[in-house]
Amino acid sequence: MTRLRRYGDAGQAFPIYITVVGGLLFLALAYFAVGQATVNRGGAQTAADAAALAAAQDARDQLADEWAAAVLDPTKWQRIFDGDVQLTNDPCARAQQLAGQNEADVLGCYENGWPLGYKV
Repeated sequence: MTRLRRYGDAGQAFPIYITVVGGLLFLALAYFAVGQATVNRGGAQTAADAAALAAAQDARDQLADEWAAAVLDPTKWQRIFDGDVQLTNDPCARAQQLAGQNEADVLGCYENGWPLGYKV
């Protein structure tokens, strides 16, 4: 003998569970996408900062070499300290080299500010 059901609400919780689980999966995917974008941005920022520092270090090293060559002539010192000398190598080439090692591309590189300031 089968028992008759009084109410027709049997199994009504299942659609609610499916909706909740779907919502949680959507939130997990959204958090993952935002986290991945944040990590990629941080990596790009780190590569750009390292490339700018490499350009500045290369310029500094070239200025130090100029100063070492002119150490006996103090009249040239101020011009070297002001960065008013022609550098033999382009510091942006070193920035591009380091960016390549960090699997990044240099979109632009130029001197920014005092002689050892570079923006990459």
